[in-house]
Amino acid sequence: MIELEEPAWRARAAAHQVIAHLHGRPRTLGGGFHHVQALALLARADRDPARLDEALSVFRERSQLNFDQLWFDGEDMALAQAALAAEVLGREDAPALLREAAALGSGEAARRPVSCRSSQLSCARRCTS
Repeated sequence: MIELEEPAWRARAAAHQVIAHLHGRPRTLGGGFHHVQALALLARADRDPARLDEALSVFRERSQLNFDQLWFDGEDMALAQAALAAEVLGREDAPALLREAAALGSGEAARRPVSCRSSQLSCARRCTS
């Protein structure tokens, strides 16, 4: 997964490529999870809550893309990326998303500082590194 340490234009370009690829190939095995991660990355890079809302909607509805798990990439990683975007955006649902991702098996979500998984979002800026 591309992280925001990359120059922002690279992260945006990669996310847009994933979205474009999956738009043309909606039956790509596990593509729904990649789509959610790409939307979450754009939400983080652009500080765009609408992108995060779209990512969560795609994740919850699972109606147009393939959401079969492929190797190690699945719902835990997709939801963890959405939770990280929620943290960056300072959303109140970030701790709940982190807990849900951790419950699904996301090691990344489980390793987040405890204060970031609580109801307090005061550390949202520190937790994005």
